[in-house]
Amino acid sequence: MCQDLNFPCEIVGVDTIREQSGLALSSRNRRLSRKGLKVATVISQGLNEIKEGIANSQPLSQLLLSCKEMYQEKNGFDLEYLEAVDPSDLSPVDNYSSLSELAVCVAGYVEGVRLIDNLYLRLK
Repeated sequence: MCQDLNFPCEIVGVDTIREQSGLALSSRNRRLSRKGLKVATVISQGLNEIKEGIANSQPLSQLLLSCKEMYQEKNGFDLEYLEAVDPSDLSPVDNYSSLSELAVCVAGYVEGVRLIDNLYLRLK
């Protein structure tokens, strides 16, 4: 958007700050009970499984399906979306073999609180 609208700014990406459990640090986490915080860790667990699968050259469609199943089986977690996208334009992708970068984005609800997280990978 900055390029398209010719804004004179630079966007600098940084790593997500995480709690020891792997949950992305967010003010929304304060609205969760201890049980909810434990449930929410499934988000980062799924992203980590996708990262490991890509490192082992597993097909993206298989990894996303497996992760969606894990999310759907987790009591207390309601998946809104799980998408793999090209970070340059956020267009959905189903194969990473020709990409130099990949982002996997997830959103879901725990105890009525909407939580989001993402995984960014440099592939080449």
